[in-house]
Amino acid sequence: MAVVGADNGLEQTKVEILLSNFGQAYGKAKELAAGATDIVVTQENQTTLMQEARTKRLALKNVRVEVENTRKSLKEQSLREGKAIDGMANIIKALIVPVEEHLENQEKFAEIKQAERKAARHAERVEKLSKYVPDVSLYSLEDMADDTFENLVASSKDAFEAQEAAKAKAEAERIAAEKAAAEEQERTRQENIRLKEEADAREAEIEAERQKRLELERAEAERVAAEAADAAKAEEAARRALLAPDKDKLVALAISIEQLELPHVASQEAGKLLDETCDFLTRIAKNLRNKAEEL
Repeated sequence: MAVVGADNGLEQTKVEILLSNFGQAYGKAKELAAGATDIVVTQENQTTLMQEARTKRLALKNVRVEVENTRKSLKEQSLREGKAIDGMANIIKALIVPVEEHLENQEKFAEIKQAERKAARHAERVEKLSKYVPDVSLYSLEDMADDTFENLVASSKDAFEAQEAAKAKAEAERIAAEKAAAEEQERTRQENIRLKEEADAREAEIEAERQKRLELERAEAERVAAEAADAAKAEEAARRALLAPDKDKLVALAISIEQLELPHVASQEAGKLLDETCDFLTRIAKNLRNKAEEL
């Protein structure tokens, strides 16, 4: 136990305090542990041996609990001691640190002013160069000589202005190209409209000519049909005029047949024959009249 304290860097007085707190418990534990592993129960009827094992176990437990309580107590005391140490040290540091910082500022006044001037110059250079360079961290501006920096700014400015001029030219060319493309597109659109209108006009003219031709053909067909109808009517009229006397003659014959007076007969056979003859003559007169009407 003394070796453990020494290995952890404790002062001898601290080691002695710990030994006084844990030494007695160590002695008890060592005494109780002696021969404890020799207790071996092999039969269920060895109750005396079992009781001895219980007694020693509880005694060792009591020593372990006592050691744990001592450990916690000492550790809590150490924590409180540590907090007290920190508090006292902080009070002293709170007194010393501001004065120390003030004295350091006075001691390093020239260095601080030089650093401030250097930082101000660096900030000024960053602001001046960043107008023309996107990433000023590429250059070691803090240690750069003034003439070197001015040359860097001048060359960066020239490169930036040349780049901006190229961008402006490219943008102007792009705008001009877009404008020309838009004008060409509009010209093409207008030309397409004109061509379509001309095509539509030609189609309308062709359609009008076609309609006119159809109208003439229809009028001619109607004229020819009318002339044919007139000729047919004239021909039919001539035919009817030619057939009119014959028709009248035939109709007159049919009338004369219908008006023919038949003789009176006495016998039944003669009457029957006379009826048949009358019926036959009626059919002849009707057929003659119908055929004559068709002439």
